Amino acid sequence: MFFKPKSVPLFKLERHVPKRLGQFSLEQIEVYPDRTSGTKYSYKSGQIVMTAFVYNQLEQAIPDGWDNELHMQEFESSFYGMVNLSPDLGWKDLICILEPATLMHVNDNKLDSYLGAAISFNNHRRTPLFEGFSFILLRGDAGHYNKLRCTFPKDIEDEALEALADFGLLWSRALRATLN
Repeated sequence: MFFKPKSVPLFKLERHVPKRLGQFSLEQIEVYPDRTSGTKYSYKSGQIVMTAFVYNQLEQAIPDGWDNELHMQEFESSFYGMVNLSPDLGWKDLICILEPATLMHVNDNKLDSYLGAAISFNNHRRTPLFEGFSFILLRGDAGHYNKLRCTFPKDIEDEALEALADFGLLWSRALRATLN
């Protein structure tokens, strides 16, 4: 595992960052030099890659949850940013399979939900051809944006969606716990 630096925003110290969430193990932490760009946490479980971005570009507290104009604007920017980046990743044949800003439930409590969207894609740079899905989810937690990106092959869709819901709930709770 690669960890740099020792100080991690919100969690204060790297040792406080959850090393395991559900079936996911922490792979890497990247703290961006510009404080408003936040921190990237990379987790993995088998073929499922989960990346959490925690940031606050506004220099003001972001409300918890998803039901706010700030959340909607940031979500749309994040989703279209992912779509625009897809050629650089080798992704082609993009199809939106979940409309942007769909409410994604991680449990029965609507307050724990995320705004979400998903695309299917083919990565022509990989041999054999990689056919996958990429989900992007966003909500506010602990005064910051909490953005998740989950990428996985199409053949494990059911398993990956269950793991995504579990991770989303556990990660959101871990962020909110930093306030206590």
